[in-house]
This record gives sequence, C-alpha cells and structure tokens, in this order.
Amino acid sequence: MKNDLSLFGWPHIRFASLTLPRSTLHASRFLVCAAVLCSCSTQPRIGDVWSTKHALTIEKADQGFFGTDRASHIRVVSEPLSPEQTREEFYVTWAGAGVQLIKFEYRQPNVPDKIMVQTAQPTGRHWCQFVIAGDDYVNGGSVSAWRVSLWNEERLLAEKKSSLW
Repeated sequence: MKNDLSLFGWPHIRFASLTLPRSTLHASRFLVCAAVLCSCSTQPRIGDVWSTKHALTIEKADQGFFGTDRASHIRVVSEPLSPEQTREEFYVTWAGAGVQLIKFEYRQPNVPDKIMVQTAQPTGRHWCQFVIAGDDYVNGGSVSAWRVSLWNEERLLAEKKSSLW
C-alpha cells in the first residue's frame, strides 16, 4: 500500500514527510488531552501542564513554514518581540467535579525568594491558560519551577508540581 495522500488529490504529500507548524501540534495535543480528561472519572486531577515561550515574531521551529512566501519569494525576517509582548504561557488541563479554583504558583530565577500566584475560576471547559508577560517576565526571567493545584473552598483536591518545585 502506498504511504501517501494521492487518494485525496495530494500526491506530493507523504505521511513520513508531513510537517505541521508547532502551534498546530500544540493545539492538537491540547484538544486530545482535554477530550481524554473530560471523558474520564469525576475524581479531580490535573492532566498535562506545558509551556511555550514567545520572544520572536516567528519562532525558530516555524521559520521554514512562515519565513518564506514560496509564490513571491519574499523572505520574512523574524525579529525580537518588544518587552511588553515577550511572555511565557502555561497550559493546564484538568478533570473532575467540585473544582472551584485553579491555582498556578511559580518561581523565577531573578526573584528567588518570592512565589508568584495566579488563579482562575473553572468554566465549562477543563483547561486554562496562565500567562507571565511584560515586566513580570522581563524582570523575573523564565519560570524555573511551578505548582498547579485544584481547590474546593479551603480543601486541596489535587496538585501537580514541576521537578524543581
């Protein structure tokens, strides 16, 4: 059997060489994790926690895809983002019933004696995004350790920590 997509009118695309931009891969991973977590038990738990850093207008992994317009041969040069736009984003998937608060605690290397906290209220979806941006990111640096926890009033339901926490 041929390992290509010629049946769909795309004879030049093969499964082995199919490449997607990194943002598409993150989105697909996110949707799969959220679907699996939502369909499981009602015991509160935290699924995946992953992060992305944004410091350039076009990330290095996406240069080949977005850096050149093949039709006009125009090359787009990636430039550093302004300090206000530079950021690190954390995506958290979770599942379970009775969750009233999602807490994200983190440490940064430039402020070692301080633990920063962000919280989110659960909505209908079972994922949330925490963003460290602007002066907080520029002055504090990249996140070195983190902890995510699920709360019901004052009761801890579940938590997940990075290896350095």
